[in-house]
Amino acid sequence: MTSESQSDAKASRALAKNVVSVKKNDRKSEQICGSECACASESKSVGKQKRESRQAYDNKQDLACKVLFVYDSKRGAQLAEQLLSCGHDVNAFIPDYATNISLTSAPLVTDLAIALKNTHYIITLLVGPSASEDVLLEKNGIIQQAQSGSYIVDLSVSTPRFAREMNALAAVYDCFYLDAPLCEDISCSGGTNARILLGGEEDSRAAVLGLLADLKIQVVQTGGPGTGAASKVANIATQASILLGLAESLAYAHDSNVSKDALFRMISTNPHRSASEIALAKMMLDEDYNAGYPLAQFYAELTVALDAADEINLAMPSIETAHQLFDLLMMIGASDRAVQALVLVFSEEQQCRAQGLDWDLAQRFMDVYDPQTGDWHDNLDDNFDGIDDFDDCEHGGCGHKHN
Repeated sequence: MTSESQSDAKASRALAKNVVSVKKNDRKSEQICGSECACASESKSVGKQKRESRQAYDNKQDLACKVLFVYDSKRGAQLAEQLLSCGHDVNAFIPDYATNISLTSAPLVTDLAIALKNTHYIITLLVGPSASEDVLLEKNGIIQQAQSGSYIVDLSVSTPRFAREMNALAAVYDCFYLDAPLCEDISCSGGTNARILLGGEEDSRAAVLGLLADLKIQVVQTGGPGTGAASKVANIATQASILLGLAESLAYAHDSNVSKDALFRMISTNPHRSASEIALAKMMLDEDYNAGYPLAQFYAELTVALDAADEINLAMPSIETAHQLFDLLMMIGASDRAVQALVLVFSEEQQCRAQGLDWDLAQRFMDVYDPQTGDWHDNLDDNFDGIDDFDDCEHGGCGHKHN
């Protein structure tokens, strides 16, 4: 993201925050951003525009919707394909930063502004803490370029505050934003037991239910703006606790000479264990660390969850611990594994090396990184010279950013 784009995004976030503040503290105010950004429309006028826009879509006779699907992962391509199979007119847009991404048979557009013209619905599914912010808020981003009356359905993970800000900002540009994070079973990949946690204004939620139904994913309506994002964070906390508990229990039992068969019987016969927990335990015991929910994606979700906890000054130990351990796994080369690889943190170094992981890399990071200041020393390149996996990363090549 360029410095100009960062400035645009910050300005949009500032605008959104002011909109939220005005709505909360003075709903009769005609000002949105004080002297810097005055909104000429009174709340009554804005409400009228929104009702007219919705009425225009309600009066459409065609059942198929014109959709722009913005994604940066294989899962996004799968969902875009699903909408195509249901007869919707779908275009796809993949951000510049995304490489080696699966393509859908939907037409791939390269100019976002052009793609947004005459588009009724924009669906986004983006991985990473800042991906949605970049695509939604930069100068020629979705919110500024979306046509009046369109719906932005964000399947990405975000903090509740961000979701509320986007909802408010979308209203300024006469469109409608819904936080609708995709919530999937971390014991598998491909959408089994997936849900969409739909938050937003009640009439906006009603307007997108038909389209979301064609994704063939259960939709759980969570309430007003930000509640979908909050529900996703709560679910991440549960998933982090399950992963930590399984990894620790298996590591303890293994070191206490309990056989794998006995371990699995103990877990699988426990009536309080879910099918997801049993599946994760089996993959850990079978040393299957490749199939399932991507470790790097869950790490990104944990990062968002930490930010969400900070927003309300709530300590969430399971998320903090899981984030640190997954951070460590990313350092030593596990970024392309699935979440059940967490158990390797408790394994012998020889077993980790058999899986292609190198604990020496963690020490190299500690030699060039000061965790108290967050600074990287000047000899970063020298410490990782000749290691291909560390050539392209902003902070050393492990595939993520250390904070």
